[in-house]
Amino acid sequence: MRRRAADELFARTIELEELFAAADRPSEPLAREHAEIAVALAWSREALELPDYDPAILFETSREIARETGVAWLRIMCTTSLAQVLTNRAEYGRAEDMLLEDLADLAGNSSARMADLHIKVVQLARAQGRFEDALAHLAEIDALLARLDPNDLETRLARVDYLGTLAELELGLGNPDRAMPLVLEELVLAEGLAYPGYVERALDHRAMTLVAQGRMDATRRFVDQTLAREGLFANPVRRAALRARAALALAIQAQYDLDLASDAEGELRALLADAALADDVAHRVRASLAAVLQAAGRLAEAGDEIARLQAIRDEFRLDDDVMLAALAHRQCRLTACSQTKPARRQLFGTWRRFSASWRATPSRPGGIGFLNYLGRRMILSELIRAALAEEPGEAGIARALEFVLEAEALGSFARSAGYEPRPFARIRARLAVPGTGVLVVLPGATETHLFAFDDEVLLHETLPYLARFRELRQEWLQRLVRKPSSRDAGPGARAELLDNSAARQLTELLLPESVRERLQGWDTVLVDGQEMLGYTPFEFLPLDGAFLGDALAISYLPSLPVAMILDERPDVSEPAAEELVLVAAPDFAQYGETYAPIPVDGVLERLTSGFASNEVSSYVGARARAEVLRSAEVKTARLLHLFTHGDELPELVRSAALVLAGEPGLVDSAWIEANVQAPAVVLVSACGAGRGVTRRGNDGPANLGGALLKAGAKVVVISPNQLEVESQSRLVEVLQARLRAGDTVAEALRAARAALARDPATSHPYFSLVHAVGLGTTRAYPRAK
Repeated sequence: MRRRAADELFARTIELEELFAAADRPSEPLAREHAEIAVALAWSREALELPDYDPAILFETSREIARETGVAWLRIMCTTSLAQVLTNRAEYGRAEDMLLEDLADLAGNSSARMADLHIKVVQLARAQGRFEDALAHLAEIDALLARLDPNDLETRLARVDYLGTLAELELGLGNPDRAMPLVLEELVLAEGLAYPGYVERALDHRAMTLVAQGRMDATRRFVDQTLAREGLFANPVRRAALRARAALALAIQAQYDLDLASDAEGELRALLADAALADDVAHRVRASLAAVLQAAGRLAEAGDEIARLQAIRDEFRLDDDVMLAALAHRQCRLTACSQTKPARRQLFGTWRRFSASWRATPSRPGGIGFLNYLGRRMILSELIRAALAEEPGEAGIARALEFVLEAEALGSFARSAGYEPRPFARIRARLAVPGTGVLVVLPGATETHLFAFDDEVLLHETLPYLARFRELRQEWLQRLVRKPSSRDAGPGARAELLDNSAARQLTELLLPESVRERLQGWDTVLVDGQEMLGYTPFEFLPLDGAFLGDALAISYLPSLPVAMILDERPDVSEPAAEELVLVAAPDFAQYGETYAPIPVDGVLERLTSGFASNEVSSYVGARARAEVLRSAEVKTARLLHLFTHGDELPELVRSAALVLAGEPGLVDSAWIEANVQAPAVVLVSACGAGRGVTRRGNDGPANLGGALLKAGAKVVVISPNQLEVESQSRLVEVLQARLRAGDTVAEALRAARAALARDPATSHPYFSLVHAVGLGTTRAYPRAK
């Protein structure tokens, strides 16, 4: 739009206001024209140069005029547009009040346009971290759309808006895996409606989701392809916003790989020079530029960018404020500046707001990834740094761990169980008994924090950000989870793997010298950090010529608060109603040829070895039904063992499922949580049962192991990998024998792995890639005397 056109349009709004004031009765055409001009000017960068133009004042006038006309859709359009331009955080309350006023006044209106008001409330609530309110209004939209004709154009448009807004909310909750199907559905509907604006928004949402999934290269390719499409993103403001997605993805990569810092800086500065870049997007671009400059060691330039952001901090959404608070504190820490105390106050204050918003957030299936994004992880990292700086030695480390505990208590498992915060000293006394150590791994934005403690020593180490960690882990896992050929098996298989370069580098990254020294005095180690790192089998990290799990009994804690929840559950009852409840080798006839029968000859004998016939309740074949898991004998058993096929249900967020006979047949996490009262120890012999979505920062309910813990178990033996009937049944035979001898679950699992390793045919780790999730120090039987 040319400057002259903006002048003329603004002058026309003044004429319209005068005409409306002089009219005897409200004029809908005049009101509509005024509102349409207000919208046109809001998209014009030239309009911002007009001396008397204020988009908020203009939309407020449009809203008053529309209200007098009594035309509901026009009033809704003006109110939602006004709410959209009130981006200053101090104005959120005023915008929300107007939206709620319209919702109340128009409560009897059944138009799909009412969804617009709810959507703006959702966006405001999300910006302030009030996710519970946002979800409530989304439920109102869902109910509204259910009452309308789905084929009506306005209903279809509202449906597209609803999907996009729900996707944005899931992204805010750190759940990109839940957002992506919504975005894809939104895009299909938008393309079918052929409204470019709706298509552009859906494409932008897809780029946002790719970034949230950590697919940075894919984001940049997608943005390039999208901007090349004809007829889309002609509007410079929307085009600049999409370009920003690619630049932000590159900036995230550059903080891990400094070779990309120059390219990222160039793209970010080019965006900031673009007059079409919207203010709220510019704030995120500038914050990313500051982070890249900090990572590259150019602290003076980073400080300049942070100072610009601090001057307009009131305009920020909560997530952006989190990033700024972390950046400001890190800047002061790195430069020893005089503003350390104000920066620390800002850091603590923002953290309090952030944690309060999460405590009020309803649980979502599979949990909530409240540390999914770098800014959120950075603020926790800076809190740890602040605590370490304030108090030297173990007192500071303990204070830093209190912040970690506060964060972990926000997990959906801990909140659903009504967890009340315990001081670190109490947790240490319960978990770090003599011979047992605890490792807590917290990957940050540019560094990783590692805590190690036992009953005598408390350590903290700062690891460089594991720039190669994902690459090394992937390379190592591929060697572990691939079934070895006959050539790769045999006595030399373990020796070759112990000498693997990727595995040795992983050990060096994750276990610094000070921690290795403590490991020598431990028998058992509890590892807290898998939810952040991703599946990382510590038991097969090489150390001093052996695997770590050869010497240590290892289990994985969803979080320290969850460990306390599990610790406070009652021990296995004495005597147990049943020693073992075995649900094995179901009859798969109802599935046709989908699942191959599980051979039971010789296998069932191993699975019940060591038990008298009256100590076992076996449900095999047609009796291996889901309804067995509801029974009282399962709850009061010492052991529950599920020996069956696992499957994946891609339509579910928590996709892992067990295949049983009868109804419902495929048993997923939601069914287990709703129907099962699990005993203290559960063994799950099913391929992929431990597979789940990544929920960074959450506490473990994203797979079947987490579901069984929520259903009452204290520890679950499970695997995200493929399992074989023969080797798995042999592993379970040894594991159960060691449990009956009084070993803890983690100790019994170590002995079972060792037994398989002694046989050349099963010495490769592939055959024993199962782990204990939960409190691996649990005993199914009293220690043998």
